[in-house]
Amino acid sequence: MAPISPSSDMPRDPSWPAWQLDLEALAKSEGDMAIAVCLTHDVVPAVKAHIAASLPQVSSLLIARPTCSAGAKSVICGPHAFDLAEALSLQINLKPQINRPPLHLFIAAPNAFTFFLGQRQPGLGKTTLYEYDFEGGNGGGYKPSLALPI
Repeated sequence: MAPISPSSDMPRDPSWPAWQLDLEALAKSEGDMAIAVCLTHDVVPAVKAHIAASLPQVSSLLIARPTCSAGAKSVICGPHAFDLAEALSLQINLKPQINRPPLHLFIAAPNAFTFFLGQRQPGLGKTTLYEYDFEGGNGGGYKPSLALPI
């Protein structure tokens, strides 16, 4: 099934914020990869704390930040969310999918971005999404929310 195209609520503009991507090695051996998407706010400190406490198999962390500062204006419109999802998906897929370790995905972003990134999940391989417990009802911090494919 082809991805749904974004609405044409605005024409594309090359001045829209793009990604600043940083890959950090967390271990010497090859293991799982975590991805921290920081569009609305910086999740990196909380993600690193969760990895250290609960995900010893994660050996690298890809940090995806907008070239502007994180916040409500980091995603301009539907086509921009689509383009950001496409660019991040392409970056993740630079690593061959054969024997690719699982992904652990931590996202602080508008729903439009997560929708478009979710359309690309089959190409990303085994992925676990995490949700932050803001209210502290489950001890606070991150908890796995969805593992794909089901």
